[in-house]
This record gives sequence, structure tokens and C-alpha cells, in this order.
Amino acid sequence: MTVHTVNGTAGPDDTTSNATRLMCAGAYLNAVFRKNVIKELVTDRFRVVAPAYGYDTVAVLGHALAARNLRRQQLGGTALGIIVLFVLAFTGLLNVAATVLAIVWLAWAGVYLRRLATLDVLMSRLKVRENERESFNGQYPRSRTLDAGLVAKITEEQLRNSGIVHYGGFTPFVGAGIPMRDWTNAQLILQARPADLNGVRELAKSVGIGAGVAAKLRDLGIEIDTGSGAYEAEPGTLTQVVTDEDERRLIPFTVKDLLDHTHRQLLDDLREQVPAEVRISGLTVERRRYRRAVFMAPRRRGRAERDADAFISRTDSDDRYDAAREYLCVQIGSWDQELVTSMFVGFDLKGKTLHSEFYTYLLTPINGSFHLVDRLPDSLTAPFMGRVAWEMIKGSPGLLAKPFVWLIRKARNAWRRARRTGLVVDSSELRLARYAMKARDRGALRSIREMAADEDYHHFFQQTDTTKYTQVVERTLLKAIETFLRDHNVDLGDLQMIQANIVSNQDNSEIQFGDRVESGNIVNNGNRSYSINTGGSAKK
Repeated sequence: MTVHTVNGTAGPDDTTSNATRLMCAGAYLNAVFRKNVIKELVTDRFRVVAPAYGYDTVAVLGHALAARNLRRQQLGGTALGIIVLFVLAFTGLLNVAATVLAIVWLAWAGVYLRRLATLDVLMSRLKVRENERESFNGQYPRSRTLDAGLVAKITEEQLRNSGIVHYGGFTPFVGAGIPMRDWTNAQLILQARPADLNGVRELAKSVGIGAGVAAKLRDLGIEIDTGSGAYEAEPGTLTQVVTDEDERRLIPFTVKDLLDHTHRQLLDDLREQVPAEVRISGLTVERRRYRRAVFMAPRRRGRAERDADAFISRTDSDDRYDAAREYLCVQIGSWDQELVTSMFVGFDLKGKTLHSEFYTYLLTPINGSFHLVDRLPDSLTAPFMGRVAWEMIKGSPGLLAKPFVWLIRKARNAWRRARRTGLVVDSSELRLARYAMKARDRGALRSIREMAADEDYHHFFQQTDTTKYTQVVERTLLKAIETFLRDHNVDLGDLQMIQANIVSNQDNSEIQFGDRVESGNIVNNGNRSYSINTGGSAKK
């Protein structure tokens, strides 16, 4: 059971990250996770691969296929041995008792050898020993299923080199984990006024103004009687107010201008222009477009058509089902990419209103059972192999019953699938769905990282880091928006009030984690409430 390896394909940091290593180990430790990975990436190859945040999808799939091959070798070898034993029994070379004992021993030996092979892979390739933090090199086992075409497809789609994420289902931010906190804001784009313009009425009453100056002020929304004629007292003061207003005319801008500025400001304030000791490591800021991916295909088609990258998305109109919308994606991978906080920022201009969106998602730590790989011995020794054999002898009744349980589950699942077959939702009068092309959602529905996420934080500081990074990025974002609008002479009254509301409510949020509610308070923005996850175990 030698495992051959080839090099990984993702970036060097992601390929050798702790998240990648633990998920590779999880492919051997958790059968459900292994099957889900293979189904998502191989069985449903037509589907787009979700973005990979801090891990290498190819490496995890390589180990999942290797773990499946070990099981297939066990089952195949056992089945072949049983056939040989039946032949020997039929020819009279073995009696019934000897045949039964041989079958039991053969089944036990198959499980034992597979367990030793799995332990060897975990200990030699995926376990990180003390003082060998870089021992995991991101390599994965060779497999005929994981051909060059599949590797290229996964690599291209997980890295999102095109900047477009084709998602399926309802939520566009696939692969980012669970939603944490969000807020939206609609602000009127009004021309800013000088701070001393509020006293213009009083000034005009005391000095008197001419018709020309009154008309200029009327353009600014200030109705003033002209009085006795041209102003005579302190004319420079009122003239300066009007002149300042001329210089502060609203400067038009686009959503792209605002995104460009915000992108640069976040990078400068959080990474590029700060000392190394206070710089946020693992920070990335990218521009991505999110688009639904639905494939219209004939009912009969070959594999080439199934794998073809043919989406019905043909337009960027905002109000179409296949529209693409752009967001600024801010990600912080901490705890060696085991904890990934993602924030998505979007803007839209409609008429004289700027609409801002902020969504926070979290990839929680890797399943705790996957960490068992680091608690295994460093190598297979004779005493350890004897202990494995003894433990299996004690658990033989359960091992013998396991194949029968597996067959029962298979039969039950097949029966359920048969009941669902042929059920078509068609409410048309003439039942025209039978003639229409089949619509298949090819977009990414979930990432393999989300399959491996645990329900709880593993460390108190992971919880605090989630809150810390969200607040740091949020404050920097609010500052960047305010700076941009001020430079374009936009009135900041509404923005400053909303910013104060957002900041003051950052620590007042209800904590929702799956089916659990933790300590915290509600974050209110208008009539909406938002939730932030922080872990713990208090039930809802």
C-alpha cells in the first residue's frame, strides 16, 4: 500500500497550511467527510469548485481518494479471499467449520491491514512532530481519478484567478462559512456646506445684501430678503462664504471609484503603511464578482457537454437572475488558516443615493476529531501493532456486524432515492416541463472546508480574535468611506450619525451559533437586527 506523491498546486502558504493538513488527515479519520469531498469534487464534477480560503482543495481530494482506495482494497481482497475459500469448501478441501473460521480471520485481517496502512500514512506524512513544524509539504497521493484535467479545473476555480465566483443556491458568499454580522446603509448624496454657512442668515440681516448675492444664497437653499440694497458692513465675510460654497460643489463619482479608494485604503491602513509588529498577517483584500451559474442542457448529453463551461449568464444587468455583482472581499486567515474571517463590502449608486453593504462570515476551526493525527505515536512499532491487534480482537463482534449494517443502510438509501425519482414540479396548464431543457445549478454550493468546520471554538482567544478582526476592519472601512465622500464634497451628516450607531452597537450583539444563542446584545440599524457568532454551548 505504498502512497506515491506529486506536488501540490495551490499557493505555498495554502498548500502547507494547518487547515490543509488537518483536512487531509480527516479524509482518513472521518468516512462521512471523505465521501462528501469525493461527491462534491468528483461525482459532481459538473459543479464549480468553491473558493478555497486558506487551504488546497487538490491535496485534500488526493488523500480522500487514497483513503477510499484503501477501503476498496480491503473489501476487494476480502471478497476475493472468500470466493477462494468457498471454492475450496465446494471441492472438499475445507470443511464447514474451517471455512467459517477462515472467513472470519480473513475479514479481520483485511480490517487490520487497512488500519495499519492508515496509521502509517497519518504518522509519516500528516503528523507534525515537535520541532518539525514544516514537515508537511502539501504533497498528495497519486490517483487515476485525479487526472491532470481535474487538477487544472480545481486549481483554476479554487483560486478564482478570473475574479468571478459562480455560486449556486441562494447565498453568493459560498465557501466563507457561517454568517456573523451585517449592516446596510442608504445615504443621500448631498452637497456639503461650509461649517459657518449656518450663520449666513444672521449675518445677512445685520449687513444687508444685494440681489446678486441673495440669488446666490437662494441657489444654496437659503431664502433671505435683500434688505436696503448692497451690503456695506464686513462684505468680505459673506463673499468668502459664497466663494467657499462655489469651491465645494459636489464632485461626481462612480461605484468603481469608491471601491478603488476603499481597496487602497484598507491595504494601506492595515498592511502596507504600518510597522511590521502591528501589521495584520494573513490579510488579503480582493475584488470579486458573484454570479449565479445555471447550465441549460439537453436531456441527453455526453461527458464533454457535462463538463463544458457553458453558463446562461450573459449580462451584467443588476436585476436579472444571472446578474453579477462586485464586492470587496477582505479576508484574515489566523491560527494558521484554521480560523478565517471574511468581510464583504459592496456599494451601489441609484439616483442620488449611495447604498453600502457589509457582511461578515466565519470559517470556524477544523473538526476537533481531525486533530487526533497529532496525538498518534511517531511510528509503527511492534508493541503498538500488537495493541492494535488486541483492540480489534476485543471489538470483533462489532466489526463482524459492520458489513451487515452497511448493506442495510445502502438498501435503505437506494429505496429512498427510488421514491424521489420522477417527481417533477410542473404547475403549467399543459405540463410543458417535459419538453423544456433541464436546468442544472452548476454553481458552487459549499466548500470542503465548510464540511470540515467544527461547531465550537477550540480556544477562548479564537473567539476574541474573531471579534477583534471584524471591528478593526469595520472601523477602517468606515474611515475610508468618510474620507472618500469628504474629498468629493458630500455632506457627511447622515454618514456620521450612522457610523456612530454602528460603532456604538459593535459590542451590543446577540450571539447566534447554529442552534445556540450566546451572551451578547442586539445590533440594530433601522428596523433590522443582526447576529454575531462567538461560540460557547448555551442552548437557544
